[in-house]
Amino acid sequence: MKRFELRAGLMALAIAATAAACGGGSDGGIGGSGIDSGTGVSSGAVQDFGSVWVNDVRFDTTNAVVVVEDVDTGNGDDDVRNLLEIGQVVLIEGTINDDGTGVADRIYFDDNLEGPVEAAPVQVGGDYEFTVMGQTIRADADTRFDDFATSIADIAADDMVEISGQVDDQNRIRATYIRDTGRTFAANVSEIEIKGFVSDLDGDSFLLNGVTTVNYNAGTTLPVPFDNGMFVEAEGTSADGATLNADEVELEDEGLGQSDAEFAELEGFITEVVSANEFRMGTQTVRYDNTTVLEAGVVIAMGTKVEVEGSLEGGELLAARIESED
Repeated sequence: MKRFELRAGLMALAIAATAAACGGGSDGGIGGSGIDSGTGVSSGAVQDFGSVWVNDVRFDTTNAVVVVEDVDTGNGDDDVRNLLEIGQVVLIEGTINDDGTGVADRIYFDDNLEGPVEAAPVQVGGDYEFTVMGQTIRADADTRFDDFATSIADIAADDMVEISGQVDDQNRIRATYIRDTGRTFAANVSEIEIKGFVSDLDGDSFLLNGVTTVNYNAGTTLPVPFDNGMFVEAEGTSADGATLNADEVELEDEGLGQSDAEFAELEGFITEVVSANEFRMGTQTVRYDNTTVLEAGVVIAMGTKVEVEGSLEGGELLAARIESED
């Protein structure tokens, strides 16, 4: 595993507005959120091992079940370390303790996509961008690289790569983890996986995230019902490295995968500001009000990277605390 330090400095994020709805600033509870403990979920990139660290919380993994691509693949500390990597975005189900540590019951990992690189990365400011099956991937100084010889400079056209990350407001995957599978794209042979929202659905094709054309036919396994707006994973092959011929399309969980939880943490980008008290992070609705503690410098605006702590009610994340991750 190697971490690539980008040669140029990161582009500064312009702060266009001041934070609204600042709470009274209670410092109690986990991370100052006012939440003392409870069962729930946490989603973010793996920060370290020794158990597992996600969103600055150390989760004990002694009895944790590891679920990779919807399959139970291991159990306990050794399997957690062997099956997961720093930078991969995971979802943890478990318990948060009074002291701010946690106990993981189940850890889920499922990548955003696996497919062929269309062309070598290009530098954009201090970051790098490239495309996989039409999906824009952005790598920065925090992106972790696995199984590459030296750095992002080793990524080349037709390399089959695995991407894990968080989608931003411009529909780019902000990669926290990129793995070279060691395979080269082979037309109509290489297995490709892409997650995204369905649009422009007709009798034999649809778009994923508005950019990747997916063809299907009578032999393709589809969700029932199947419609625009669904969040799915499409799997299949490609003749040209751009259009996917799907063998299977399956419905994926949206948001944090639960309707109700005493405690919930989510790291990612604000992708839509719905109102003065509501925004979305990908598929997850977040609500906040004048009791929510906003860390100094937090801007509720599209493109801002945040960590939200709170609880889940009816599938909505009710924010007790919002911190800046920029």
